[in-house]
Amino acid sequence: MATALYIDDMLQMPFVKRNYEGKLHGHKLLLASSGKEGLELLASQQVDWLFLDWKMPGMNGGDVLREMARQGLEVPVVVCSSEGRDEITKGVAGTGYKHVKEVKDKLSTRDMEFYLAQL
Repeated sequence: MATALYIDDMLQMPFVKRNYEGKLHGHKLLLASSGKEGLELLASQQVDWLFLDWKMPGMNGGDVLREMARQGLEVPVVVCSSEGRDEITKGVAGTGYKHVKEVKDKLSTRDMEFYLAQL
C-alpha cells in the first residue's frame, strides 16, 4: 500500500476534507492543511507521493519545496494550483527541488490514484 500526502490550505474546511478522506482505494492518504503541518508529516511518515497546493498562506508550496530540497528529500511531487501553469512552473524551478513530476490546474482523487499506480 502506497502513502500519499496532500497539502492544501483548503483542507481546513470540513466539507473539502471529506471529499478526500477514505477515497483512495488501496492507498493511504495523509492530509495537511498547511505547509508546516505537511513538513511535519513528511518527517514522521513514509510518503511515496506528495500532492502540493502552490498558493497557501504562510508557508506556500514554493517554501515547502525549498525546505524539502534543503533536507535532501526525494519524494515525487505533483504541484496543483488554479494559478497560471507557466508562472507556477517557473516558481518550481526556482526552488531547487528536482523531483516535481507535474504542475496541474486541478487535482482529483482519480489523479492521485493514477500517480500512485505508477509506483
